[in-house]
Amino acid sequence: MNDPGAEFVPGKYLKPGFVITSRGCPNNCWYCSAWKREGRQIRELPITEGFNVLDNNLLACSSGHIEAVFSMLKKQGQKVRFTGGLDARLFLPWHADRIAELKPEVFYFAYDRPELDAEPLRNAADLLRMRGMIRAGHQCRAYVLCGYKSDKILEAIKRLQFVASLGIMPMAMFYNDGEGLQPGVRREWKNALAPWIQPRLVAAMMPRVPRKGKV
Repeated sequence: MNDPGAEFVPGKYLKPGFVITSRGCPNNCWYCSAWKREGRQIRELPITEGFNVLDNNLLACSSGHIEAVFSMLKKQGQKVRFTGGLDARLFLPWHADRIAELKPEVFYFAYDRPELDAEPLRNAADLLRMRGMIRAGHQCRAYVLCGYKSDKILEAIKRLQFVASLGIMPMAMFYNDGEGLQPGVRREWKNALAPWIQPRLVAAMMPRVPRKGKV
């Protein structure tokens, strides 16, 4: 609908268990529609019960709100998921502590701009590794933006390989500007990045998981 979003009503439009606890994002990433649609001012919503957090940028919320979300998740009888994504640039040691306590089934970061995201993602991986959260099951993953106008296939593969080198499972995410890639270009990209789209194939290419505490 492309509206700014109002209060979240559990079960309305989304499956039961999916939850949104905030709207908006303070970043202004050129490839993202979240801040254009919902605004750059974070709006913290009343926290409802759920196990799959879809917030655009949960870590941009106040520490009190984040703690309340983690406390709510800890009470759920389902395996926790953070499929909305966590901003590595805002990821702090206490966030890593809470993630380790929750032991989520899956949680995502993003690797969109190497010049801004490389070191924060490396730091997040180090914090999680010290807490035993970089595991062979690859619960920790990262969306990797690919296929935008100036992108090249080999450069995209290098970005995917960098994320994998951190012990984080990379998942290729194709850029969509509303028009999509031309059919021929889309086939070329999808054929080249096919191994980086399916979790089982990506897992087979992942390096051996370092032991807990090794950075």
